[in-house]
Parts: sequence; C-alpha cells; structure tokens
Amino acid sequence: MHKLIEDLYYGQINVMEFFNPRRKEPFAKAIQAVMNEENSFVKTLNDRQKEDFFHLMEDYTDKITMEHLNMFSEGFRIGARLIIEVMTDEGTGYPNDKNS
Repeated sequence: MHKLIEDLYYGQINVMEFFNPRRKEPFAKAIQAVMNEENSFVKTLNDRQKEDFFHLMEDYTDKITMEHLNMFSEGFRIGARLIIEVMTDEGTGYPNDKNS
C-alpha cells in the first residue's frame, strides 16, 4: 500500500505541520485583530454574560469545525474524481457530468 494513504489512514499527517495560520502574515494579523476585539468586548461583560459568550463561542467553534470537515471531505472527493477523469477520460458521476 502507498505510504501517503497509510499515513492518512493512521492520522499521521497533520495539516498544521504544513500550514499554521498563526505563522502566515495575513492570517496572523487577522487572527490577532479578532482576538483583540474579542478581549475588548469580553471586558465589557459581567460574569454571567461572559459565561454565556464563551459557551456560544464553543458552540460556534464546533459548528465551524464540522463545516470545515465537510468542505475538506467534499474537496477531497472532487479532487479524486478529477484525477479519475484525467487518468481515464471517463465520466466521474458528478451531477453536472454529461457522460454519466
């Protein structure tokens, strides 16, 4: 079996090893700006509001994580279909594919 496939299967490939947004200048600046705004906002809240806000942010983060997982999975599938199409000159079964 191919090493890359095995590494993916066993979770040995970590995207963060290749891309860490906190180290890339445009992303780092945007992340820092959001963190600064969040910290300023949190300072204006009472304890109950802070608790509610942090709970809301946890829920939002969970939602975003699920969305990113779905986008990654769909992108991976589309990439695999593209490879199949290029390598075989056959239809991919994609809904807009007139050959399927």
